[in-house]
Amino acid sequence: MVAFGDEKILYKVPTYVEYLINYFTNNNDFSSSIAIKFIAQQTSNTPLPIKKYINQIKTEIHNSDSEKEKIKLEKRLRNYGSLTYDGYIKSLQYPAPNKESRIYVSSQIKSKFKNISNPFEILNAEEKSIPKINYLTQNLKKFDRKIVDKLVSTLLTRDENQISGSHYRKFFMAYSLLDNQKSLNITKK
Repeated sequence: MVAFGDEKILYKVPTYVEYLINYFTNNNDFSSSIAIKFIAQQTSNTPLPIKKYINQIKTEIHNSDSEKEKIKLEKRLRNYGSLTYDGYIKSLQYPAPNKESRIYVSSQIKSKFKNISNPFEILNAEEKSIPKINYLTQNLKKFDRKIVDKLVSTLLTRDENQISGSHYRKFFMAYSLLDNQKSLNITKK
């Protein structure tokens, strides 16, 4: 929602899921400038897809009157601006010497899921959510891209509280870094 008032533009900042749906689709429910405002409001080390807004972020850094916003956007670009899928997965698996993987998956789970070719089978498995999503995050390239796109579309129709956990945020970030990003077809329930 955008309203024009006395020399001010009022807008509703999107929710996390609204941002993701707008990011991954051609719906364009809000402008890139509102998306940049949303990005600037997020903690700079929170995984958030930004690849499609890189040029607009650079422009906003140059044009913004807010020093705080410039600093947050610059940090976001440093953290995520030039990542690739493989680089991102590596940074999560090996974050720093003597630190545990941030997308840890036990060898038992890896063994159970390694021969499954449909990510929906993993998502619907009896295991807890975090190991399943971590496994999917690490192995997105392993699955047929059309099925992965459908999986993401399905996840984005879930309740925001269900998919806003850090393991899901890492998953959506990894998905955004896959080559040949396509526009998804999402219908919200």
